[in-house]
Amino acid sequence: MAMLKLKKWYVIGKKEFPTPCFYGNDLELHDVSTVDWKESEHSFTHYKGMVQGLPEITDETQAIEALAAYGITGFDTRDNAKTWAKQLPVGTWKYLKVVS
Repeated sequence: MAMLKLKKWYVIGKKEFPTPCFYGNDLELHDVSTVDWKESEHSFTHYKGMVQGLPEITDETQAIEALAAYGITGFDTRDNAKTWAKQLPVGTWKYLKVVS
C-alpha cells in the first residue's frame, strides 16, 4: 500500500536569501531557523553580478513539522493560501509548496 504524500502550501516573503521567511498567523515574517536548508544546484546571477544559489529544503517532512511547531500555518491548496495572504499588510508575497 502506497503512503499518501503530504503537501502543504506556505506564504513566504519576496526575498529569499539566504533563506525564505514565512508569514505566521500574526501576519509577520518569521525566519524559522529549525528548517534545514541547502544550497541548490540551480543558481542565478545577482544584480551585482555575483552568482548565487537558490535555497532548497533538505528534508520536506522535517520542514513541515518544524513549521507546524513554530506555529506557521500550512495550507492544503494554493487557493487557500492565496485567500489567507490577501489579509497581509504588504501587497506582495510568494508561495512555497512543500511535498513530503
